[in-house]
This record gives sequence, C-alpha cells and structure tokens, in this order.
Amino acid sequence: MPFMSEDFLDVSTFTSSRLPRLAVVLALWCSIAGAASPSEKMVFNVLSRDEGLSQVTVNDIFQDSRGFVWFATENGLNRYDGRTLLQFHADPADQSTIAHDFVWSIAEDGHGDLWMATEGGGLVQWQRATETFKNIVVPGEDLDPRKRFARQVMIDHIGSLWVGTRGAGLLRFDEQGQFTHRYPLGNEQQSPAEDDVIYALLEVSAGTLLVGATSGLYTFTVETGTFESFPWSYSDVSTLYLDRTGILWIGTLEQGLVRHNLKTGEALAFNANSVGPARLGNNEIRDVLEDTEGRIWVATHDGLHLFLGENQGFRIYHHNDRDRFSLSDDHVMSLHQSEDGVLWVGTRLGGVNRWNPDSWTLGALTPPILENTAVLSFEDAGEGRIWVGAFSTALLQLDTRGNVVAEFDRESGYVDRGDAPVSALLRDSENRLWIGTMGEGLQMYLPGQNQLHVMRHDPTNDESLSADGIMSLYEDSQHRIWAGTFGGGLSLIDPATLTATRYVPGTRISAIREDTAGALWLGTDGEGLIRLEPGSGSVHSFRHSPETAGSLGSDLIFSLHISQDRSLWIGTSGAGLARLRDTEEWNQDPSFDHLGTADGLTNNVIYGILEDSARQLWLSSNRGLMRFNPQSDSIRYFPRALGLQNEEFNFGAFHESRDGQFLFGGTGGYNAFDPMEFGDLDQGPRIALTEIEVANKPLHAVAMLADTGGLALDYNENAVTFEYAALDFLAPENNLYSVKLQGFDQDWTQPSKRTRSTYTNLDAGHYVFQIRAANGYGAWSNSPLEIGVTINAAPWATPQAYFAYCILIGAVLYGFFRWRLRVIEREARIRQLAFYDRRTGLPNLDLFTQRTAAALSEASDDQRSLVVITLRLKTIARLRNILGLGSVDELLSTVVPRLTQQMFGAGQATTTCDLARISETELAAYVLLDDPKSEAAIWANRLCKAISTPVYHDGRQLHVSVFAGIATFPQDGNTAIKLIESASTAAQDNDVGQAENFAFYDRSMTRRAIDLLSLESDLRQAIRENSLEVYLQGKFDCGGVLVGTEALCRWMHPERGAISPGIFVPLAEESDLILELDEWVIEQVWRCLHHWQKNYPNVFGIAVNVSADTFVTGRIFAVLERLRDRYPLGPSLLEVEITESVLASDLEKVTLALRRIKDLGHMLSLDDFGTGYSSLTYLQRFPIDKLKIDQAFIRDIETKRDQQALCSAIIALAQSLNLQTIAEGVESQTQQDLLVSLGCDRLQGFHLHRPESIADFERRFFKSDG
Repeated sequence: MPFMSEDFLDVSTFTSSRLPRLAVVLALWCSIAGAASPSEKMVFNVLSRDEGLSQVTVNDIFQDSRGFVWFATENGLNRYDGRTLLQFHADPADQSTIAHDFVWSIAEDGHGDLWMATEGGGLVQWQRATETFKNIVVPGEDLDPRKRFARQVMIDHIGSLWVGTRGAGLLRFDEQGQFTHRYPLGNEQQSPAEDDVIYALLEVSAGTLLVGATSGLYTFTVETGTFESFPWSYSDVSTLYLDRTGILWIGTLEQGLVRHNLKTGEALAFNANSVGPARLGNNEIRDVLEDTEGRIWVATHDGLHLFLGENQGFRIYHHNDRDRFSLSDDHVMSLHQSEDGVLWVGTRLGGVNRWNPDSWTLGALTPPILENTAVLSFEDAGEGRIWVGAFSTALLQLDTRGNVVAEFDRESGYVDRGDAPVSALLRDSENRLWIGTMGEGLQMYLPGQNQLHVMRHDPTNDESLSADGIMSLYEDSQHRIWAGTFGGGLSLIDPATLTATRYVPGTRISAIREDTAGALWLGTDGEGLIRLEPGSGSVHSFRHSPETAGSLGSDLIFSLHISQDRSLWIGTSGAGLARLRDTEEWNQDPSFDHLGTADGLTNNVIYGILEDSARQLWLSSNRGLMRFNPQSDSIRYFPRALGLQNEEFNFGAFHESRDGQFLFGGTGGYNAFDPMEFGDLDQGPRIALTEIEVANKPLHAVAMLADTGGLALDYNENAVTFEYAALDFLAPENNLYSVKLQGFDQDWTQPSKRTRSTYTNLDAGHYVFQIRAANGYGAWSNSPLEIGVTINAAPWATPQAYFAYCILIGAVLYGFFRWRLRVIEREARIRQLAFYDRRTGLPNLDLFTQRTAAALSEASDDQRSLVVITLRLKTIARLRNILGLGSVDELLSTVVPRLTQQMFGAGQATTTCDLARISETELAAYVLLDDPKSEAAIWANRLCKAISTPVYHDGRQLHVSVFAGIATFPQDGNTAIKLIESASTAAQDNDVGQAENFAFYDRSMTRRAIDLLSLESDLRQAIRENSLEVYLQGKFDCGGVLVGTEALCRWMHPERGAISPGIFVPLAEESDLILELDEWVIEQVWRCLHHWQKNYPNVFGIAVNVSADTFVTGRIFAVLERLRDRYPLGPSLLEVEITESVLASDLEKVTLALRRIKDLGHMLSLDDFGTGYSSLTYLQRFPIDKLKIDQAFIRDIETKRDQQALCSAIIALAQSLNLQTIAEGVESQTQQDLLVSLGCDRLQGFHLHRPESIADFERRFFKSDG
C-alpha cells in the first residue's frame, strides 16, 4: 500500500523537549502487555460442498501409497488429487460400487488396495487394479445385521484385517478379505453388550491390540483371542494414538483426553473441568495426531487443540466468522498429516480443512493493537525487540512474540511525539532513533538522555527540513543521515545542529541507497530514479520512456536495494522488479532489465526488497511474498495460505533486523522470520494419472496403466486425452505441469496449471506420454511420469501393403523428381536473372543493395568504414549505338575480369568487398576500409585504371572513358540505398570538371544532379516549344571570302540565361534527347536554306553536325525525306557533318548510310579529324567530301612545331585523296596565314566570324546585297 499525498501534511515548526525517562514507561507497559499477547495463527483452506465434497461430515482422512487423499463421509467416499474431488457412491444396481455411502474408516494393505468400514455395508475393498469395489461378505450376516455395521478397520503387521463393529464385536479377515473369526467384545467378568461399539483399534506390539469401545479400553491378545480390561477405567474410548516417545493418547467421548505412559503406567488426564492451562475446551475427543515436528493435535467438539506441554497446556483454534481462513467448524472429527507435511482436519459440518505447517515458519503476527490498521515501518529496538510504525496508532515497541512492550505517544507522556503516523524509522550508528512522520516532520530520540528533538519545515529558513512528510531515512557509509521527503526532495541532516542541507528540491524521495563509489541512488514517487553524487552535487535522472528500449519501466519507485554483486534492484509500481547490473559501470543512458508477471512474479507492484545470505531477494508485493534467485532465475511464491499477515504488503514496511530476521508489514500485521529456514526444494511432487479418454470415452483403472505397460489402441482410436495431477498439497492451486508426447512433440510444453492434454490424429506407432510437475513452491519432480501409447497400424498399413506402395510411389517419385528438377533449374535461372546481370554475371542492383546492407552491419561491429565506389562508363551508350550491342558485351567481358582481379585477386567476393553492375552504364563496388579517405582514392584509381586501359574490338583500339564516385558511411548515407545513390551522384558530377578521375560525394553534387534533371526537363520543353535558336558561323576561303556556314545550336534559358552547348549537348546525348535535338536543328537549317533559296540569288550552304545516334539509327533519312517533300531545296546546300566515332561503327551499316546521304545529293564532311578513331582506311573507303581539322591541332600551331607538322600531314593526306580541308578554331591572323601557307582550303573561327543568329547573319551577308 503506497503513501497517498493526503497522508502528508505541511506544517512548519521546530521544537525540542526533555521527556520522562522512557525506561519507566517501558516497565509500565511490560507489566500489562501480557493481556494482549497474540498467538500463532493457523491459515486454513477449506474443501466443502462448493469444492465438490460429497458431504460435509468427514469421519476419516487417509493418504494412500499413490499420494491420493481420501475422505470418508456420511454420504460417499471422496478421492482428492489437489485439484478435483472424485466421488464414489453406492449403486444397488451395480455390484462394483461401494456397498454403503456412510463410511467411517479407511486403511490400505500392502498391495495398494483400500479397505473401508461402512455403516450398514460392512467391510468394503477398493481394488486398485480395476478401480472397482468388492463388498466383503461375513458368514451369517444375513442373520446378524450387526456384522454389517463396521465402525473401524485396521491392518496389522502381517496384513490381517481387523474390523470393529457396532454390536458384533471384533472381526478378523485374512489378506484377501476372507472372513476368519469373530471375537465378541468382553471378558470373563463382563458379558458383551448388544450395542457396544468398537471405535478404535491400535496394534501396540506384534500379537497385541488395543481396542477402544463404548464399554471401555481393552487389550486383545491375538494368540488366545481374549480381551482384557485396561488397568485404567475408561468408557466411550473414541480414539487411540501411540506417539514416537511411546506415550499412549486415549481420547473419549465424555471424559476428555488421557496421556498414558505404557512403560511406567502413569496417566495424566485433560478435560474441560481441569484447572490451569491444561484445560480442554470440550470433553468429546474424536481423534489424536502427532505431526512430523512432534506436535500433538487433538480433535474435539470445541475446536482444534494443540498440546504445548504439561505446563502450557493447549492452544485452541476455533472458527471465526470474520476470518475466512479460520477453522471451518469447531466440531472436529478427524485428523491426518500427508507426506508433504500438510495437516488435514475433518469436521462435522464444515468439510475438510487443509493447513500448511510452513506457514508458521513465516511468523505471521497480528497484535490486537495492529488489527484493522496498516504497518508502515520497522527498526531494531535492542534486546530482540522492534519498533513498529503504523497508521492510527502510537509508535510501538514489540517483543519477538508480537507483544506490545511500549507505546510511544502523547498519552504516554511524549507530548512532542505528535499524532502523525510513523512512516520511516532509522536507528543510526550512534544509537539515535530517527522517527519520520507523515506531516509532523522528523524526530530524533536519544535513548541515553531520554530526549526527543523535533525538526520541522520552516519556509523562512533554508536550513530547516525541506518538507514535513518523511518517506525514507538512510545512514550512509560516512554515517551521514539522509531524509527523503514528500515534495521537498532530499535533506542531509546535521544531528548536532538539527539543520538540513537540501538536494533535488521538489521531488518525493521514496527510497535511498548508497553504492560502493559513495553515490546515492534515490527512488522517487513519479519522477523515476536519481543518482546523486553528494560531493559534487551532480544529479543524473533516469525516467520511463515507452519509445526507448531498456528504459526504466516505471517512474514510481517503492524500494531500492544494492546487492552483493553491485546490482541495483528497483521495486516499481506496475513494472515489477527492475535491475541495473553494475552501479560502478553505470552510464548516462543505461539499460534496465525487468522481471514481471510474465516472468513468474505474482504481481508487478514491488514494495520491499531484502537480500538473504544466499544472495536471494525477498520481495513484498500486492499479492503475497516472493523469493527470487538471480543465479537460477527461479521464483518461489508465498501466498496468504502459507501464513502471511495478508496478501497485501506496504511500502516502506520491510526491514532486516540485526539478528538476521526479515520483517515485512502490511494490512494484517507483519511477518518476522529467518529467511535461511527456507532452503531450496529438491523434492518435487508425485504425479498421478487421473483420467484417460480414448475417442472421447473414459478408461477405467488409469492410475495403474503406467505400471502395466501402457495403452494399446487400434488405428481408429488415434485421439487420446490425458488428465493428471501433482499429488502435493502444500499449495495445490499453484502446482505447475509440463508434458511431452515422445514421438510427436519436439519439446516439453511451457509450464502451466493446465492438467489436461489432448492429442488427435496420431499416426500408428509407439509413443510415450511424459508428465513433469512442480509443487506450489516451485520444486519439480525428479523424474517424469511415463505411460506408453501404442497405436496399431491399419490393415492397409501393413509391411506388405507398404511394399506395394513403395513400388507405386517409386514410379510416381521418379516422374515427380524429374519434373521437380526442371522446376528447380527454372527457378535457379529466374533467381539468376533476378539478382545477377545477364551480360557480366555480376550481382545486379537488388543483390548489391542487400549485400551492402549486410556489410554495413559488419562494419559497425568491427569499427571499419564502408565505402561505395560507383564507376560511370561514360562512353558505353555511345559505343553501343556505334558498335552495336554485341560489341558492348565483348567490351564488358574484357573489363569485368580486370575489375574482378583488382577486387578479389584469385578469390571470390567476400563480405569485405563486392562488385556489381547496377545499370547499363554503371558498375559499383563496396569495400570495408580502415582509413576510408586515403584508401578509397587508391581503390578508385585502381578500378578506373583497369577500365580505361584500351580494349581491342575488331582490330580497333577502343578507349572507355570512366569516372568514379565515392560515398562513405555514415557521412554520405546510413543505409545501403543512400550510399549507392550518393556514389552514383558523385560519378555523374564529373561533367563540371574534375582534376582526378574520381570524386568524393558531397551534398552539392545532389543539388547539381537535381539541377541537371531540371535542366533536362527544360531542354525537352525548349525543343518542343522551339525555344532554342540556330546560330551560323561562316566558313572562308584563303582570301577571306565567305563560302559557306556551319549551324550551331544556342539556348537562352528564360531563368538561367545562356546555357553553354558544352552543357546541354552532352546532357541531350545522355538522356536520348539528342535525336530530337538533331531533328530540330536539321529542320531549322532546312527551312532557312529554303528561305534563302527563294529570296536571295547567291545562297551559301550550311553544314549541320549530326550525332552518331541520329546517323547510325537511320533517323536522319526520315527527317530529310520529310523536309524534302515539304520544303523543296537543292540538296547540295545541306552539308552533313559526322564525327570519327560514327566511322568506327559497323562498317557495312556506315558505308550504306554514307552512300545514301551522297545519293540524296548532300555533301559529307568529317568533323574532329585526328581526335578519335583516325584511320586512313576510313578516308579511302567512305565517300567523304571534306575533312575538318579539329581546333585542338590549331590552338598552338603558331608556337608548336609538332602541331604544324600534324596539320601539314593532315592537309597533305586530304589533298592526296582529293578532299577539301577546313581548319576549325582559327583565332588569330598568324594562325590564318600559317594555315594558308600549309595549303588549307577553308578557314573557320572567331578571328574570321563569330557565330550569330540567322537574322543577324542575313543582315550582314545578304541585306547589303539587296
């Protein structure tokens, strides 16, 4: 029960007073405390009609050799397995049922059969093998019905059965139940009475019985068959018991109880008229029992009596209407102790009571003064006494029996003690008693001086107590006193000045503990866990966060404990028991472990934590007491029935006394016990089968099946249900079970309280059903109970049938496997296509992404960095269009092995590096590196070099242009996809100019890539909306006369301004817009020429540079044919310029295309000669008209002789082939003069004419003519 805010009051005073000496008050209370001495309580669990008992009068209780407990009632026989009561009743139509429902007594023979004495049915045998009854017939019983009124049955040491009757004397039967003799009750001096009842039989030695009857007590000698009256005169002897010391206890129906020493003959009588403590509550004695601890229990008509000794007499336990755990009825009829130590008490009107003697070990104490209140705190008081704080009562001092020694309050002379409940207590190393109250501050009691000082909160004094409600008190290793307050935080108390230093103000400190480093751990009410370093004042808080794994499970903390292994254990409200594994290795973001109801706790509210010497934790909760073993993770539960003061305990009410006693308080008093008296339980319960159903029909005699070889079932009986029970009655409601059907189940089922298991559709074969069980304390059975189950095969499942099936199935399987093999091969091909590039065999993007993600995890584990390198093959698309798809495959088949050799050497792909083809023009690799910045550049250079090394195709030397983009984890991306995207972006960024053949990714690249995407979209729109413009640059002869022009495309972007052709033309080539761009330019030029031809007399031809894609794909012919039909034009005016890359394509296709151009009447010029695929073969074979010298050879011609030599050679070559030469990029008069001197035919460049719009060109060169 936690504190509530209304329990704490804020008042602000400070007082100190000298009080009367406490010793006087203590002596006064010692003189009167005996009147309120509490006794040890018994907590009973009841079995009555509501629980299935056939009738509430229980005449006898017996546990058989199998562990079942039997109850003899006036209306049937009952068998109890801890869960179910099975009733047996008489049925006149069924001879296998019990002869009569009124059963007096039960005994068991050496074969495990039970024998019952019945009222009107005589002696009855229950045969275990068949679980049926056999009614024993006594000769002449039809003439003498008294023989059928059996009152008591006993089996002697040789197995003979003795039956005491009502009026028919003593009957003897052999082991098989055959009647052998009848002995009328009496002797030579006394004739047998017709109504004399034999109530009790006892074998005191071999051949000697004691017989208790209505007429008295007799000694019966078996050899002579004679009775002799007992030396003492007793009548109505109802029960006889011989204890372990040889003392005979004789119970009577009217004269009470006699304790008789058989050796000395001394006798001591106890009755209701006795004077002193040995007085009985009633003289009617029904049964006597000595338990395993040597205690003598007596069943009387006035409650259950416990014999405490001759001087102490009896402790009597009665029924209490206000206590549901009290004795159910004061008229006690029978007693029995089962092998697990449980005491069974049968009553006249209240059924059966079950009491666990372990409950006394827990030491439940409820002094009258603590009834109807709640214990809040404990502390040692010395001499084995304790201080106890509780609601609605004074501060109490109690002795070990729970007797009140003293009350410490106003009425006892301690005026300043106040009336507020004592919520916390601390006895410090100086023997001062600190008393924390709910609302009246902190009090310090000095026993030696008999002084009480009171500290209160003062809003005007910062050194006063921080709040008047005290939730916790603690003395640290430096003997400093700390007080946790309600709403005022933590106060460090100076005992000398009674001043306080305040920490963590505003919090409610519910628990305080110090770790080995001297730091304080503070539990709070609603604000989580706090770590305070008193020296520095540093504070760290730990709160519950649903989104954070491993965070504290609850911010409401009731208790803290630091165990011997330095773990901090935290008792929470709602989150069970939390653990911080090492207080010395803590960090600011620790991970907490939690133990809750899902792990075996009975409740998720933990009020108190104490650790015993075996390092086990004792936990008080809202549902009983628990003991948790951190080494084995085992939990033992102590419910109310085991002697707890109540199921509910209280916050703060737990304490380990200086003599090792544990104290836990709650709403029903408190428990005080030695924790080491509860050892580990190594003896689990016995297990029994209680019912088996086959095809929904119950079987008989199931308890014996485990001993007789098990079940044999037909093939159609393949549904079996087992019911079972753990025959342990300490806390049967908490027994657990785990089962396994060998041959069917792979593992044991999870432990549960389920006692029924069903298996259906079992195949033919042999199975073994196994049952394990744990008792209410958690001790598991040493070995499982096993029962074999054999299900016979159906006729069509014989070996002969299977042989025929095998032949048939073999044929089917052969066909199936062939089909399946084809399916597997097809699936393998599909997987190959899904995850690998068909042309190179390298992983594709999907597989590469998966492997990169896996490598990220490995990189995180071994502290290496993952680098992704994307290799952009810039010329692949152009080579594909020029040389054909097969040539690209051949090129890749050469390049990929080089890369593989660089990546893996002679090995294969590993988790540290991998290579993939992620798109048509991109390869990608990842590597795990220690120094990514420097090593990544080395890797990129190495891979680029492997690609850029020339490749030979059809006798041609091809150069593959490559650029690498590098992305590093985690700077450039924290996922595989992001890293690949970043590296690809970096590889695409080289067009802006890079000094190296690689670039490291930065965010600006993404912006530029996005910008290029936008630009591409704008370009597409500009082409379709005619927003581009054609410029013309003139071509001149050696004398400076204009003889032709070249069309140049220009783009004035509406927002970006002029866009360089060096940007948008490559962009068009990469995005397949080049076809549309070429078509647009050709149409604009054609229309211009058509206009000139109609309006001007002297028209110049215009050269148009056509891309390789437009030319090789043949699209140029469709454009030319369309324009020729629409705008008639002399074809010689349109000159088609192609680059050397076009000539390196398929020779046959190129030759046909060039000839077709010539056939259409157009001029052909070869642009950029000498920069690419230069070959004399091209010039000889193809119908080229003009040869253009690239400006790269013109740029430094006036200063570099090698440039002059090259230009001279090209001009000479062209002249030898009758080709006209055109020099591009003429920028100065010197260059012009030099080229003219070398024999160049035509000149073009800025020195002669800067490109201008068609309109400006017309004004410059045509308008003046007009």
